[in-house]
Amino acid sequence: MVDGTPTDGKKGGSTLDRLNLLSLLAQAGLAWKRGNTKRAGLLLGAATIARKSRKLSYAIQGLLTLDSLRKRMK
Repeated sequence: MVDGTPTDGKKGGSTLDRLNLLSLLAQAGLAWKRGNTKRAGLLLGAATIARKSRKLSYAIQGLLTLDSLRKRMK
């Protein structure tokens, strides 16, 4: 880019990448507050790898959401 900010997710990343990271951290904090340390740890792990592997972080977040929905449907 002209202004020198990368858009490939390596350093600055896009706005959506930053929102995803903030969402993962917020979800992890909420899970921790509710006492669900396993979920919080998984979300923190997803936030850790979100900058390197966006697809994997989305997959982890999606699987946790599906698991949550499955538990609510019981």
